[in-house]
Amino acid sequence: MQIIFSLQHAPLSDGGRGMPEERFLMTVYYRFGFTFMQELICNIEFDQDEDTYVAKLRTEMGGLREYTGKTFEEVLNLVMIELQEEFA
Repeated sequence: MQIIFSLQHAPLSDGGRGMPEERFLMTVYYRFGFTFMQELICNIEFDQDEDTYVAKLRTEMGGLREYTGKTFEEVLNLVMIELQEEFA
């Protein structure tokens, strides 16, 4: 089995505040052996506002969840823990 991460950078307009927001979209798949069958595991959207990071995690089993933190690492850690618990 192979896990595939697709990360896309999608900057947003600054909304007139002089500081553009950042957005990253991640899609996670897994692939079986040498076949080309892929199944979507989850979609994750990472947003950065002025001083807050937000992750929107969507899975088939758990639906849409949102996590916030002061650092990207904090939010990423929360998402990883949630995925480990859901798929363990």
